[in-house]
Amino acid sequence: MKPIVSAEEMKKLDANTIGFFHVPSLVLMERAAYSVYETVVDMIKGSDPVLIVCGTGNNGADGLALARMLFLDGIPVNVVLLGDEAKCTEENARQLLILRSYKIPIYTEIRAQSYSMVIDAIFGVGLKRNVEGIYSEVVEQMNLIDATKVAVDIPSGVNTDTGNIMGNAFAADITVTFACHKYGHLLYPGKGYCGKVIVKDIGITKLSALEMTVRGMAPEPSDLSKLPLRISQSNKATYGRVLSICGSKDMAGAGVFCSKSAYLAGAGIVDVFTPEVNRNIIQTAVPEAVLTSYDPAGDEYITKLETALSKCTVCVAGCGLSTSDVAHDIMMCVLSKGNVPLVLDADALNLIAASSQLRDLLNAYPEDKIFTPHLKEASRLLECEVADIKTDLREAAADISEKYECNVVLKDAASVIYTLRGKLYVNTSGNDGMSKGGSGDVLAGIVAGLVACGAKCDTAAYMGAYLHGLAGDEAVKTTGNYSLMATDLMEGIKAVLRKKDENGAS
Repeated sequence: MKPIVSAEEMKKLDANTIGFFHVPSLVLMERAAYSVYETVVDMIKGSDPVLIVCGTGNNGADGLALARMLFLDGIPVNVVLLGDEAKCTEENARQLLILRSYKIPIYTEIRAQSYSMVIDAIFGVGLKRNVEGIYSEVVEQMNLIDATKVAVDIPSGVNTDTGNIMGNAFAADITVTFACHKYGHLLYPGKGYCGKVIVKDIGITKLSALEMTVRGMAPEPSDLSKLPLRISQSNKATYGRVLSICGSKDMAGAGVFCSKSAYLAGAGIVDVFTPEVNRNIIQTAVPEAVLTSYDPAGDEYITKLETALSKCTVCVAGCGLSTSDVAHDIMMCVLSKGNVPLVLDADALNLIAASSQLRDLLNAYPEDKIFTPHLKEASRLLECEVADIKTDLREAAADISEKYECNVVLKDAASVIYTLRGKLYVNTSGNDGMSKGGSGDVLAGIVAGLVACGAKCDTAAYMGAYLHGLAGDEAVKTTGNYSLMATDLMEGIKAVLRKKDENGAS
C-alpha cells in the first residue's frame, strides 16, 4: 500500500524532518534537485538548451538548483524567474546567489528559440490560487513548445489535493515528485496533466519514524495478499453464499455480469433473484448460479425473497433492477428482513435517494453496507449537482459515507474509496476501455464475492475496486482500449487471480 499525501500533510513531513530530525532544508532541496537531474539527464538530446521556469518559492529553488547541476554537466540552460525577486524564500534567494556566482544568466521571460526540454518549477504543491495573468501566459507558452516537458513535484496549476485545474496548468510528460504521491497525481483531471509520475526518495523521514499517519492510501500489487485465502480442506460453503438481486425485463445482462463476477472473485455459491423473463438467459450464461425467479405481477415474490435472504452470507442488489414499484418493494424487504452485509449499486441507490422509507430502514440496518455509485448516482444521494461532486471526490465519498453510514466506492476514472473507519483510498488500476455498460455490474459482483469469502467490508471495497481495474488492465492487452467489453473483464479477473496464485501471494 503506498501513501498519498495532501499539501498540508506533505508540509508536515517536511517540517518534521527539518525540525525534529534537524535535516537542513537546503539538503532536502539539493536531493530533490538531484533526483530530477538523474531522471532527466539522459533524456536531453541535441544542442538546444533546457528551459527551466522557476517561481519565487521553494519549488522554484529546486528548479534553480537543477539548473546549476545541468550547467555543470555541460548542458546549456535557460533559466526564467517569474515573480518579484524581493519576495523569494530564503532558500530560493540562496540558489539565485549560487547561479549568479556561476554566471548562469537568469531571464524574466521565455526567449523565442528551440529547446530540448521544458521544466516547470513555478509553484509546486503549495499553490492555493488560480494560475492567472503573466503566470497563465507563461504556462501556455511552455505548453506550446515542442519538447519533452517535465514538472517538478506537481505540474503548476494542478490542485495538489483534488486534481482540479486551477485556471491553467502545465501539461507534463513526466512528473518527478518527492517522498509520496499527492492526490493531484492520481485524480482527474490533474492526473492527465502529470504524465508518468516518478516518486523519488530525497531523505524525508519515513512515516513510521515520525509516528505520523496519513489519510490516503493506494493499493498496489503486493496488496493482493489481502484477498481472502483459499484453503485445501474446504467446500463451497467455506466461501460463502452471495444473493444477487439484479436484473429486470430487458436487463438480464446486469444479473449475468454481477453474478458471474461474484463467482470469479471466489464465492462458493451465488443465488440470483431475478424476474422469470431472465431465467433462460442467466441459466445459460451462468449455469453455476442457483436461480430464484419471480413474476413481478404476482404476489409471491416477497416470500421468495425472504427465503433467499435467510440463506445468504452477503447480498448485492441494484444492478439493472429498475426503479419500479416492484423494485421498491424488493428493497423494502431487503432492508427490513436482511441481516447480512449489503453491496448496493445502481438502481438500489437511486431508489434509496428517492425514498424516505428506504432511507429510514437503511439507517436501522444492522450490518455493514457498501455503496458503489457513479457520479450521477452520488449526486442523487447527496442531493447536489455532478459538478459539486467533481469539486472534490474525496470529500463527496466521505459525505456519502457519513450520511448513509456505509463504505463507499465512488466510481470514476480514478475511483475514490472511503470506509467507515475513516480511511481513504484512491484506485490506480484500470483504463478507459472499461468505460462501457456492464463494467459497474462486474465491480459490484467482485466486491460481493470478496465479502462472501470472508473479507471485511472495507477491505472488499478498496480491494474490489483494485481487482476490477487490474482485470481491465489484463483484458485490454487482448482487446485494445476501443473494443474492451464487460464480458472481457471476466477473463481479466481470471488472469489476475491466476498470477496471484502463481506468485504465491495466497
